[in-house]
Amino acid sequence: MSAPSYDKSGWAYALGGFLIWGAQPLAFKPLADVPPDTIIAHRILWTLLAVAILIIATGQWRTLRQTAFHLMRSKRELGLIALSALMVGTNWFLFVYCVVTEQALAASLGYFINPLGSVLLGFLILGERLNRLQTIAVSLAGIGILVQFIMMGTIPLLSLVIAGTFAAYGLFRKLAAMPSLPGLFLEVLFWTPLALLWIGLDLGGRLTLPYEVNGGIGLWLLPFIGMVMTAIPLHCFAEGAKRLPLGFLGLTQYITPSLQFLTALLIFDEALEAGRLAAFTLVWVGLIVFATDLIRQERKHA
Repeated sequence: MSAPSYDKSGWAYALGGFLIWGAQPLAFKPLADVPPDTIIAHRILWTLLAVAILIIATGQWRTLRQTAFHLMRSKRELGLIALSALMVGTNWFLFVYCVVTEQALAASLGYFINPLGSVLLGFLILGERLNRLQTIAVSLAGIGILVQFIMMGTIPLLSLVIAGTFAAYGLFRKLAAMPSLPGLFLEVLFWTPLALLWIGLDLGGRLTLPYEVNGGIGLWLLPFIGMVMTAIPLHCFAEGAKRLPLGFLGLTQYITPSLQFLTALLIFDEALEAGRLAAFTLVWVGLIVFATDLIRQERKHA
């Protein structure tokens, strides 16, 4: 089977989303004194508001209604959006948990593994194929992760679940034939009742806690997280997933864990293990090979 085709605009969406996600640990770190479940509950509500504003601003309210009616008539599409919502919600919680419990490198490892899952799902389920240089790029990344596993001497279950949930999210979003913003609104809406219930219960007096820590930083930081650090990159990711093969999207995604890796190492001062450094180096060599192949293809078709 020939290599999959792609829409060049998909790269712009993917790069934008992955760059924003790479900076997320900086946004969540000031909320380290807030329980992860409370942060997620507030994040869901702010994200829902942000996506609603984007839908109104782009004139897609009618499209949202049509998408909702379509889901009511299609069990397949409803199942896909429910699964994608489940995957992204679980991924959110685990990522925040890692950051606020000083395990940002575990989250980074999860996102290093995730692209390999995307490539694998693209191969097994969507029938995507990579050419020789792209296969070398994936292999280098895989070897880097394997080296890290061996040097750690244990199976990083938390990292594997982070990787698996987001790889599955990308697959379900690609399979679901729906516009990105309406689909994202419905995904977040899926979690909204639980978020409202959690905040409404105000367990342990935590209703206003996220807005009071560190001198009230949450008053602007939580809306920023929901609107800029969540809604926008998820929209970009969904658009990129529609326009790019899943394998290509997965390889590009290495931008996110690389930035998170550098943040954990240089800013949060987390310990650097030799296995992590080996994985980081091999992944970036693989990315250089992948980028070189794309440039070669563009020049050949120019």
